[in-house]
Amino acid sequence: MVSDRALLDGARLRANAAAFNRAPPAKGLMMPRITWKSLLYAACVALVGLAALTAYELLRSRGAQRYYAQGFDHDKAGEYEEAIADYTHAIGIISDYADAYNNRGISYAALGEYEKAIDDYTQAISIDTNLAAAYYNRGNAYADLGERDTAIADYTRAVDIDPDYAEAYANRGSVYVDLGEYGEAFADFYHAIGINPKLATTYNSRGNLYARISEYGKAITNFTQAVNLDPNYLDGYVNRGNAYYNMNEYRKAIADYTSAIGIDSNHSDSHYNRGNAYAELGEYGKAIADYNRAIGINPDDASAYILRGAAYYDKGEYDKAIADYSQVVRIAPNDSDAYFAYLALGADYHDKGEYDKAIAAYTRAIDLNQDDADAYYWLGLIYLYQEEYGKAIANFDRAIRIAPNDADAYYDRGAAHDRLGNAAQASRDWHKHSELTGALPTR
Repeated sequence: MVSDRALLDGARLRANAAAFNRAPPAKGLMMPRITWKSLLYAACVALVGLAALTAYELLRSRGAQRYYAQGFDHDKAGEYEEAIADYTHAIGIISDYADAYNNRGISYAALGEYEKAIDDYTQAISIDTNLAAAYYNRGNAYADLGERDTAIADYTRAVDIDPDYAEAYANRGSVYVDLGEYGEAFADFYHAIGINPKLATTYNSRGNLYARISEYGKAITNFTQAVNLDPNYLDGYVNRGNAYYNMNEYRKAIADYTSAIGIDSNHSDSHYNRGNAYAELGEYGKAIADYNRAIGINPDDASAYILRGAAYYDKGEYDKAIADYSQVVRIAPNDSDAYFAYLALGADYHDKGEYDKAIAAYTRAIDLNQDDADAYYWLGLIYLYQEEYGKAIANFDRAIRIAPNDADAYYDRGAAHDRLGNAAQASRDWHKHSELTGALPTR
């Protein structure tokens, strides 16, 4: 006899696949702050302080105001290159126009040109050392570059200048999360919400932090507050769905993913996550439909192929499962998705009795990851079925070295030793199995 350990089925794939339930980016930085003072007043002060303006100076200030206003409108419309051109014109008229530098920095940041953005924020700060928004926005740019300590310093300066700057507390909290400093992060999120209890994104960030420490009930409370404040907040629904999923409340998870899909029907992650929830409920047809949609949106989504294959496997449609797993190794031949795909291919070929193909698949999985006991165990099992007992023992040995409490590996290694006539070693392995499981030794 051999152990009755199950092969790699859909549930195990869903529990181990590289890109399990997907969440929106956790950083959750608040939007940059565009400054919008009385433009004519700001321009006048920049030109001549509060002294009387000449007609020429008034015309210049109005020209700067016009370009600044145009830049502001382009910024709001997402027309960042046009905004940069207008702010540059404004700066050309008023060289120490701090707000124009600040806002041009925002446009550069929106285009991913963070170094240029930082230069502009720094210039704005050099002109107006109390411009809290410039510190805040520069902190965002440093955070996007991964310079977290510098980002925290800028957020701290922003709240020193403006103690009611809720967004700065919120973003500093998000950076503290990245640093693993959860106590500081919670303090900042609570402080931000205390200042402005209508910041949906901050409730979402605090919910993500509770989810990170597996306090899913508190996470759900925060995500609920986020979507109550903003009923079209897609991230809030997705994150709450993930929290329900982790609590095994799959119907509630499905409802939230469905709400997210209602907001954006092309949100592939919501289809993917809802497919996982349907699969957990055994509703494989619905799961496959969602994976189909995710793949239709992103044809190179290796994880969606893996889990669609798992759903086909659980339905007993092995050829379709094999086709999906084979697609994964074509899309991503050398990453963790491919590792799971090869494991799954091995299981499918094993079930079909195509042992040579199963051996090839498990061997390729081992090539990709030599630190996971499963591939060695199942390869050993195939060799045991083929009566190649030496090869079976060698693979069970590797599995046990990696996972010394793998009771099934001891049991099946004992079976291989028994068939080779190594009664003493077989007895030791079976007793170790008994010790680990509490089951009586058996043959």
